[in-house]
Amino acid sequence: MTASEIAETYTWNIVVNRWLATWIDLILLILFLLGPSVALGDEFYRNTSGIWIALVCLYYPVCEGYNGTTVGKLIAGIRVVDNDLNPPGIQKALIRTALRLVEVNPVLLGGIPAALFVLNSKHKQRLGDRLADTFVLRVKDIEKAMMDQSQTNE
Repeated sequence: MTASEIAETYTWNIVVNRWLATWIDLILLILFLLGPSVALGDEFYRNTSGIWIALVCLYYPVCEGYNGTTVGKLIAGIRVVDNDLNPPGIQKALIRTALRLVEVNPVLLGGIPAALFVLNSKHKQRLGDRLADTFVLRVKDIEKAMMDQSQTNE
């Protein structure tokens, strides 16, 4: 079974998993940006702020690109995959991240554009997923599909 076939079976409730993951990641990233100021002092933080910002910018592309998950997605039980159920790779993760800045920005409509795209998509994809050809699936569904594939190949 492919990712697109699995995604077609999803209903609106996948948005809840995605929403939960997004907020967990957002809180984590905010803490990551503010924590060093408290722990290391304002002056050191100001002198190294570019490093902290770069790490935040790399969070989604690296985490999603290499293993399809972030801390939020891990907790919510979802993963980003390509149509063959593999992690999407850095290039696709970069596309998703670039579109996330508009679709999932808590300052700009708070994720409503992403939710509307997901709800109105056959494969429950937001615009970033469509352009990157990625899917957000429940981990249990990925594992089941991979087990079915390995049994078929035996």
